[in-house]
Amino acid sequence: MRHQNIEFGEALRILAQKAGVELSQASKQDSDKRSKLHAVNRLAASWYQERLKSSEGAAAMDYLKRRGVSPEMIDTFQLGYSPNRGNPLKNYLSGMGASEADAIEAGLIYRNDEGRTWDFFRDRLMFPIHDRQGNVIGFGGRQLTDPAPDAPGYNPKYINTAATPIFDKRSSLYGIHRAHSAIRESNTGIIVEGYMDAIAAHQYGYTNVVASMGTALTENQVSQLKSLATNFILALDPDTAGQEATLRSLEASWKVIGDQSASRGRSQGILYQRDPHHPQHSRAPRRQRP
Repeated sequence: MRHQNIEFGEALRILAQKAGVELSQASKQDSDKRSKLHAVNRLAASWYQERLKSSEGAAAMDYLKRRGVSPEMIDTFQLGYSPNRGNPLKNYLSGMGASEADAIEAGLIYRNDEGRTWDFFRDRLMFPIHDRQGNVIGFGGRQLTDPAPDAPGYNPKYINTAATPIFDKRSSLYGIHRAHSAIRESNTGIIVEGYMDAIAAHQYGYTNVVASMGTALTENQVSQLKSLATNFILALDPDTAGQEATLRSLEASWKVIGDQSASRGRSQGILYQRDPHHPQHSRAPRRQRP
């Protein structure tokens, strides 16, 4: 769990497969559920890819071309498009034998209080989000037009899959499945804000780059990165929002590092140790027992 920063159930499943051990019923049920959600997300990602390369994905493809994204990166990151018509994904998944309940639980289909269901993502450039093992755990969708915030029916520029049994935005890093080896090998990770920033970096050979998906780094994300390397560079936007995100990211980073320092028996947090002017730095050291 600590080495790969994965949940207990996932670690148990991986080790059981390696050792040839049969999981207990409760563990097997949890593993089966995760496998089903991975599978339905994988189907959706492939379908979105096909839609991007079809005539109805022309506007999304034009946007990618304007942003300079190469065809190789489109395939590498499995970019796609969600149509703005009916419920085509819902119908496709049903035709492929996927359970509607699993699609709802995966966040691909929305169900209201009256029981009506429809495709959650519509008319958006789709960014599949993967875990470190390469499983599709969720999606981000970018609106292709930028209406005014006060426009009727306004939708945010980016939306993500809601929290599911396999996806939590605060614990996920975009591009980690492509970057983890390079981060480990170089002992350095670079964190950017958005999907497009991460893709652009990989396109130009900077394969140790991940994105925090438009938010400041969280403690869970920092913990995951700390399992790979010890050096990190925050390359966030220079605007006010980016500066605030940088400060919040540093706070989360220091907290994780400080907690790890404390767990090793250090009497002071690493932040205080590096700041000779901090009041705590001037405290007398604790008297050691014989």
